[in-house]
Amino acid sequence: ILLTHIGYDLDMTWMVGLNGVDIVIGGDSHTLLGDDNTRTVGFNTGGAYPTEATNGNGKKVCVATAWEYTKAIGHLTVEFDANGDVTSCGGSPKFGFDDTSMTFTDNTALNSTVAGMVRDYLAGLGGQWVVAAKDSATQSALTTYASQVSALKEQTIATVPSALCFDRFPGMGRSTICTRQMTQKHGGAACQLVAHAFMTVARTSHIAIQQAGGCRTDIESGNFTVDDAYTMLPFSNTLVTLALTGAQVKALLEDALDFALSPSGSSGAYPYASGLRFAVDASQAKGSRISRVEVNARLTGQWAAINNTASYSVATNDYIAGGKDGYFTFSSGTGLVNTFIEYAEGLVQYSRTVKTLVEPPVSEFSTQAYTNSSGYVFSTWADPSAQFKLAVLHMNDHHSHLAGERMTLPADRFGFKNDVHVDYGGYPRLATAIGAMKAAAMSSGHGVLKLHGGDAMTGSSYWSLFKGVADATMMAHLCFDAMALGNHEFDEGDAVLANFLTLLNNHTSLCPTMPILGANVVPGASSPLVGKIANSSTFTVNGQLVGVVGIDTQKKTMQSSSPSAGTVLTDERATAQAQIDSLIAAGVNKIILLTHIGYDLDMTWMVGLNGVDIVIGGDSHTLLG
Repeated sequence: ILLTHIGYDLDMTWMVGLNGVDIVIGGDSHTLLGDDNTRTVGFNTGGAYPTEATNGNGKKVCVATAWEYTKAIGHLTVEFDANGDVTSCGGSPKFGFDDTSMTFTDNTALNSTVAGMVRDYLAGLGGQWVVAAKDSATQSALTTYASQVSALKEQTIATVPSALCFDRFPGMGRSTICTRQMTQKHGGAACQLVAHAFMTVARTSHIAIQQAGGCRTDIESGNFTVDDAYTMLPFSNTLVTLALTGAQVKALLEDALDFALSPSGSSGAYPYASGLRFAVDASQAKGSRISRVEVNARLTGQWAAINNTASYSVATNDYIAGGKDGYFTFSSGTGLVNTFIEYAEGLVQYSRTVKTLVEPPVSEFSTQAYTNSSGYVFSTWADPSAQFKLAVLHMNDHHSHLAGERMTLPADRFGFKNDVHVDYGGYPRLATAIGAMKAAAMSSGHGVLKLHGGDAMTGSSYWSLFKGVADATMMAHLCFDAMALGNHEFDEGDAVLANFLTLLNNHTSLCPTMPILGANVVPGASSPLVGKIANSSTFTVNGQLVGVVGIDTQKKTMQSSSPSAGTVLTDERATAQAQIDSLIAAGVNKIILLTHIGYDLDMTWMVGLNGVDIVIGGDSHTLLG
């Protein structure tokens, strides 16, 4: 007898041909061998039990293997002649079953009549199904271990700083803790993380693909336990790898999306992937719904268009690898290898390794752009090879001048008798104007940023009476993307400025939180400004990253305003260059300096720095035109 663990295929290719072998009892491939009786209950077999072959001496060999996971035990019978040669191979797999605990799928028990019918049916399948009560001693030993497994499931394996939303289609609303709006652009972060975990655990894979229906829950903030992993991934699936060409990957995605959209299919087929990203337009016909498919193998290099003829190792679960849930093209893959790692255990291994579960970067989400089946565009994906166009709508030094100004046009310009007064400016008019300018810019393909160059505070009765309340309300109506600090922000000390910054971000119903930028502003250790000022902020604009750095005037602020003791400002140029270098190192190649040092110093200092693209200034109250 050769007792092997090399897989049924190699047993049949290598072992049966050796001289002198009579029996091969195999493992590793988890192959179920059987006959029509085995297949009648819905099991898939990989060959006959036993399989007969001829050894290197031209004599009979019996080959058997017994499936997996204690589901069966092989019962092989072999007869030999007086010379020790095999004359017959017999037997079958045996399945021990409990005839007292059978239920319907709604978990109601079978009555004795129905239970008898089922028992007789199974008994008639060639003797393969055997009634087997649990051995008390063995069960007692297992119970001891099972109680420890239950305790293990409560073991924390990672922490989750912020919840990861579950969803199937983007914006479908399957999450119990997140709004539709939180998943409508790129789908749920929970299943996206699962796909990444599978690619990480299946070390030979280039990419991983997981269907949304295989994931079941949100990943809530706090401790993440073994039990949480099995709640997220509750099915008895294992991780496998197989090879597909780029063209097959595209066809697979189209098949899966079509099945997800079909009334006779399931929304659970919607694809999530790691190392693979694409645009989805569900309003198109099959074959045209998936576009711009890109690959970054194991997320270790650069994103590039998928190569139709190249071969990619794909990690997935064995359920859809068998062509289920619309993943038909997997059936055309080659070189399938089953890792026999339960897919929940794969998430457990990943969680133990990384220790902290966080939402993947947007650039790694598989769904980069999404249009639903009605043609509504939830997100777009800028083509990096196309020209990037940006419109910056900006103001500075409004100094609590909120209501507007009056301009006089001389009568002789028009041949009138009297001069003409024109009211202009002020927040109410600018709110309308900026709204129109933003819409026009976006319609022409421009991304838009709205920036304020500082010195919002002091300068009119609106400040004297309301100490920033009126300014903060007006600024919320324009909803700037970022503001740089100016010297007059410090006129009444750090505490007054800190209160103003709080007021600015108290209007979330009108405007999300506004980053306050001052890279060269260093609050004192006890200053209330600590934690309220950022060096820079990075924005995703039409799919590309734009970095904005705030710089305030050093000398004027320290000498003419009143920052609190301990708060200092550092050199404008050196700080700006250091921040630019940091953004570039992080992959940001479009840099805006949002300064409050005056036009002359912008032209003397800032424009000469390495890596700067745009300077938006303030302080000198200069009108350019």
